[in-house]
Amino acid sequence: AQDVRVTFGQYLRLDGSVVDVEVTAAPYADEQGLSTQVVVRDITERRQAERALKQLNDELEQRVEERTAALRLARDEAEAANRAKSEFLSRMSHELRTPLNAILGFGQLLELESARDARSAGRVREILAAGRHLLTLINEVLDLARIEAVQMEVSLEPVPLGPLLADCGALVQ
Repeated sequence: AQDVRVTFGQYLRLDGSVVDVEVTAAPYADEQGLSTQVVVRDITERRQAERALKQLNDELEQRVEERTAALRLARDEAEAANRAKSEFLSRMSHELRTPLNAILGFGQLLELESARDARSAGRVREILAAGRHLLTLINEVLDLARIEAVQMEVSLEPVPLGPLLADCGALVQ
């Protein structure tokens, strides 16, 4: 149960240089009586290493903070760009639908008028089919924009492949 004391400080050497030291003092008893043993250790290198480690740690923390801020900024910019893209798609799709509906409407009128002429009727049918296909594509773009905005519910439904393949074939012709 000896009382050991450890302190830290600086020591001035005879050559005038200053060093960091650790001083350990411990009492002991021998045949001459009670004495104190004092050990002084030069810990300059250890202190330099500790300061260097602290500086590296501070620099690393600074880099992590900078990178985190850069990542947050990049994420915010990507989210803003995604919102702008979705808004653009939605607006453009709506803007495209208006003239397309007029084209389809006039195509239907032409279809009624050209029912007597087989050649014209075929061309009008192609115009209407292409217009309806374009309207379907625009609606799908709107659906994608709604899905990205988590504003649309999706339901699984059977699709008759025969008419779908026939439409595809007609479009390719």
